[in-house]
Amino acid sequence: MDGDLRRIIKSKKEIEPMKVKLYMAQLLAALHHVHALDSIHRDLKPANVLVSRKGNLKLCDFGLARTFKKNDGTEVENEGAAVAHPGEPVPLVHQMTNYVVTRWYRAPEVILQQPYNVGVDIWAAGCIFKELLELMPGSRFKTGALFPGRYCIPFSFDDDHKSRHRHDQLSVICRVLSPPIQEDMAWADEKAQKEVSKICGGFRELDVASREVSSARPTRTPSQPI
Repeated sequence: MDGDLRRIIKSKKEIEPMKVKLYMAQLLAALHHVHALDSIHRDLKPANVLVSRKGNLKLCDFGLARTFKKNDGTEVENEGAAVAHPGEPVPLVHQMTNYVVTRWYRAPEVILQQPYNVGVDIWAAGCIFKELLELMPGSRFKTGALFPGRYCIPFSFDDDHKSRHRHDQLSVICRVLSPPIQEDMAWADEKAQKEVSKICGGFRELDVASREVSSARPTRTPSQPI
């Protein structure tokens, strides 16, 4: 492969809309294949998406990838690797940890130390999509990463570090997306919901019209298949 999406994005050269569609179609197809094998990449970022001169994409760096058991929400801190026979690739293991995905592409359920599944890869793909959209002709935005946090609690500090600041990854996410309504956080436990509410200064209230639309729409949690 001749390069990666990180190099393309950092070049800030314009990309035609059809090429953006081509890149995203291949990226989502690759993730679909990974997820169909009951696996999660867990470190999706532009540098891990290789690109050929012809515009073909390949995922790389499966060092943090894990298989998962459906309907199993448990997480294990131990990162022990399975042993492979000589000449064989190291097999994926059934272990889920909190410290996954490069900071800017890390989903809220990982930051809040909640059970997670393939949705964390889809979140990262959406972040990459935004950066590619900015390279299309006529784009008024050249801001780069969607959620450019400078650090991520609890992963950037000791466990005793309690307070979040403006540039913490979760704070940046909440600021960019605006405060969620409490129903949007139903997938998180009480402690995680209180953390988000504290960062946002309280959950957002819907007006009557919006609430009627919301109640008629089926809900999805990060633990459900994408």
